[in-house]
Amino acid sequence: MVKSEKLSMEFYQIKYFLAVAKHNNFTHAATACNVSQPALTRAIQRLEHLMGGALFQRDARHTSLTPLGKIILPFLQSMVEFADTAMREAKKQTLFRSVSLSIGIAGTIGPQYLANLLRQLTIMSPKLEIKILHGTSREIQDLLFSGDIEIGIVAMRDIPEQIKAESLFDEYYYVAFPKGHRFEKFETVSFHDLADENLIERLNCEYLDAINLALMKHTEQPLICYRSQDEGLIQEIVADGVGCSIVPKSLVSNPNIQLRPLANPSFQRSVSAITMRGIRHSDIQRKFLNLCVTKARMQNDGTVETMFLGAGSGI
Repeated sequence: MVKSEKLSMEFYQIKYFLAVAKHNNFTHAATACNVSQPALTRAIQRLEHLMGGALFQRDARHTSLTPLGKIILPFLQSMVEFADTAMREAKKQTLFRSVSLSIGIAGTIGPQYLANLLRQLTIMSPKLEIKILHGTSREIQDLLFSGDIEIGIVAMRDIPEQIKAESLFDEYYYVAFPKGHRFEKFETVSFHDLADENLIERLNCEYLDAINLALMKHTEQPLICYRSQDEGLIQEIVADGVGCSIVPKSLVSNPNIQLRPLANPSFQRSVSAITMRGIRHSDIQRKFLNLCVTKARMQNDGTVETMFLGAGSGI
């Protein structure tokens, strides 16, 4: 038994077929396609073999489509049109393709910090597409593990070995209170001073357990009137005069909130940029990390005005 020959249609055969159909002449079609007439004729013959019949009627002066040729003509024209459209789209994407970056930022880090960095990054890379995801520091770590983000900005006390952390800045916790509050006259606010205050508890605070232990030790029975994960809502509640909250300084952006350092004891957290250890960074990832580190060094050296002051710190 003879094994049948496997045939396939080549794009150049379609191109030659359409040229002959357009010019009604093999010689003119060969010239238009920039190939020799014998090469074009052989290609058409192979296509006819594949289609199972003659595609052109030939005589000395004229070439025309056979009934079979007329049937397949619109299909082959559509194939070429689709191919041309695909090529144009591919070139468009190549010319105007945007660079992408996915970032995760802990909800306890002030949005003005990231906004400042992103503004500078988009100046450096105007075509940049950025995806920003939010969550707790632990959730941002999990997003990094799953590959949903490339870089995280977090305030974590314990960093797993699989993660590389670049320390950005350290900051102390403050007591946030509304304008006109008695704490405006204080230089610092101790846990003992909070004994008679209504407190709003930040459920996503990285030091929540330690702060609650200090509250219990120094105030006997702290008056927790609200508990929330929504940092924006907490600031609105504080500004409205409902109570006070213990916050990292960089988080506060509400101009109607005043701040005083928390003392006796004080608490400090470290904010870091995290990436997966052992993974080579793309150019845009390196740019963003370098911006983070440069800003941190400038702040720590005191060479620029502190980026992270709350708008209504009152200090």
